[in-house]
Amino acid sequence: MELNRTIVLLRRGIIYLPDEGIINKRMPLTTLSNSGAEIGPDRRQVHSTYRVSKVAAGSIYKAFWGYDSSITKTISQRPNAFLEPTNAKQARDLWKKSGKLLIVERARLNTYTVLATYLEEEVLSNVWWPVRVEDDTAKILAVWLNSTFGLLLLLSMAEVTEGPWVAFKKELLSEVPILDVKRLDGKAREALLSLYDKTIENKKVCDSELKALPEEFANPHMRKVIDDEICRILGIEPNLDILYKLLSNEPMICGK
Repeated sequence: MELNRTIVLLRRGIIYLPDEGIINKRMPLTTLSNSGAEIGPDRRQVHSTYRVSKVAAGSIYKAFWGYDSSITKTISQRPNAFLEPTNAKQARDLWKKSGKLLIVERARLNTYTVLATYLEEEVLSNVWWPVRVEDDTAKILAVWLNSTFGLLLLLSMAEVTEGPWVAFKKELLSEVPILDVKRLDGKAREALLSLYDKTIENKKVCDSELKALPEEFANPHMRKVIDDEICRILGIEPNLDILYKLLSNEPMICGK
């Protein structure tokens, strides 16, 4: 009940904590669609237009294929596959919808670590939604969507398929509330952008490993670092420990 109340208010930009009540600071939010972002093709379109290969073989089309939670632990990723067109014209047209920001299409919440990632190159995928948006905004959103606030808002649009298995449908994802980067002043935007590459504990935030969600909330570390930095930049000073505790025991996340 308390998590539901937190999420319902957060979707309106109101920060509520069960042990503190409403925090006197609103979160500037918009939606992916209103931010000008374009969500790319689904797996069916990709499979019908390309063949996937682990070998370059002269292909100009790159992909980020699959989700191996034992490997995919950082916000920053690199292409791991190549796509061979089965129809040249369709391939060119579909490639216009590739992106550098990726958001999971479906997730097993008790084992997954990151729900959004950023690549330096545009890609398509079979299990991630590519999102076309300005590079700086893509980096900020990749970090934001892996923060606790970003995660809660993303999960508010999730479709539960079985236990901790959830899906993010394209039409719902386009309406997910996200941080409204355009409403922030230049100093805050620059600080959020710098957070992606900020070195903490001798490693950049984008290259730091996150643990599986239940473990990350039971023993908060890198996600708490991200939360603390975002709150500091936005001028918010909440203690999120109660949310970590509730989320670490949430059946939707831990699968119990």
